[in-house]
Amino acid sequence: MERPPVQDQGTSATELHLLPAETLQAFRTRLLRETMSSIPLTFYRRICMKLDTLLQLSWKDFRLLAEKVGLDKDNILWLEQKDNPTKSILQEFETQKDPSIGRFKAILEEMERDDVVKVIEDWIVDEWRKKNNDLQTSYSGKGPNNKLYSLI
Repeated sequence: MERPPVQDQGTSATELHLLPAETLQAFRTRLLRETMSSIPLTFYRRICMKLDTLLQLSWKDFRLLAEKVGLDKDNILWLEQKDNPTKSILQEFETQKDPSIGRFKAILEEMERDDVVKVIEDWIVDEWRKKNNDLQTSYSGKGPNNKLYSLI
């Protein structure tokens, strides 16, 4: 069973109070509330690349995404002529009432695009590792809590 790392909070120069750090689940939930513009370019490009690739038999590509986002047939036909149609769809998605990554992920799950959902999950794990590496390098205390626990 994984144990979350702890974050140190000093109240004075000589005293440290150890508080539990944000759990992975809470961190994941927080990130899923953010908008697509929060995703770093490397992950954003991977999402677009996967959805821009036409899947002729299933249509589980940018065309289905556009439909799920609420675009009409004419807009979808127009998007087919663009170099990066997914980017245009995501720009439209950002203007909607709930432009959260969590909602986008739910749409991908409906589309049965587990490969793209995995990119989002990879991003979350990457952000979690960055956060905990920052905590580890800034930790000045000694003892058993001075380590990161594996996510996997």
